[in-house]
Amino acid sequence: MRKVHFIWTGVALVFIAAVLLASARGFGDLADSAEVLTVNNEPVTAREFRMIMNSGPVAETYAYFQKKHGAAPGKNFWESNFGGEIPIDYARGKTVEALVRIKLNQLLMKQNGVKPDLSYRTFIAGWQKENARRKAAVAKGEPIYGPVEYSESEYFRYVLTNDEVALKDRLEQGEFKLTEEELRARYKAAKPQFRLPDSIKLDKIEIRFDPESSAGREAAKRIIGEAQLQLTGGASFESVQKKYNKNGQMLVQLFDETTQRNDDVIYSGMKAIAEQLQQGQMSEVIETVGSYVILRCSERETNRYKPLTEVQDSLKSAYVEEQLKKRLDEQVKSAEVQLNESVYRRMFA
Repeated sequence: MRKVHFIWTGVALVFIAAVLLASARGFGDLADSAEVLTVNNEPVTAREFRMIMNSGPVAETYAYFQKKHGAAPGKNFWESNFGGEIPIDYARGKTVEALVRIKLNQLLMKQNGVKPDLSYRTFIAGWQKENARRKAAVAKGEPIYGPVEYSESEYFRYVLTNDEVALKDRLEQGEFKLTEEELRARYKAAKPQFRLPDSIKLDKIEIRFDPESSAGREAAKRIIGEAQLQLTGGASFESVQKKYNKNGQMLVQLFDETTQRNDDVIYSGMKAIAEQLQQGQMSEVIETVGSYVILRCSERETNRYKPLTEVQDSLKSAYVEEQLKKRLDEQVKSAEVQLNESVYRRMFA
């Protein structure tokens, strides 16, 4: 086994090693269980290496060599030398980079009681069992969620994602648990992102008409004009509402975070005008689809924020994400990665 060291350049992990000459293509009698490398003594088998290589690094390699060297896939692409870079070496390096982070993540899961067995053999057995269960359920007419059959890489990502969620839950309640004081401090620092729109409560005079009727539109325009004249003449808004609104209704329009979805679609024009009104101020006549409206701002609340109780879960989650990334970044820098060259050099896309 050859020990491999890594250095960071930005977000890229760079192989510090002599360029490995690609051996004959194909795996021959190479067993799926053959050990390609270890990450902090946790083994990676040939089958797992190939799965990870083909689920990202292969496409990344094609894109990289096309963009940098104008190289297109074709005969001998993987073993060709493009300005000192060989695609298969690049793909292998990217695969190791991905696997180092995956294995370190899984080791944290193991340490926190989330995933006691990290062997790929156990994963394959679970994948096959899950697919058999799904097929049996479909045959019986029972409902299933997701595909009838997962591919190997799909199931790997599915399991990894669920394990990551479980790990974060454990860390949130354990090592990365925030105290009440720390939680309040993070809320204070992040408070601007929790700002709510102003809450604007408006009294409304509304004269409806049929948008398809010109006569109806003109009649409604005349009536709302009369209402406006009475308001400018000193009549109270309430008295004009009772006189001109249908059945004397005291109509109220509210714009805040609870109405935002409809506001932006149905009342966008009216909302834009309402946002310019100060408390006690009245609008001019507003024409909407099917009505003429006059608004008066009766209440306006500013500087509103979501309370801590409403956002504390997202703050805790963000903290765990931040700390977990920091932990993994640190561990990647010091990870002990040992390659089994005789197997590693047979890893082809």
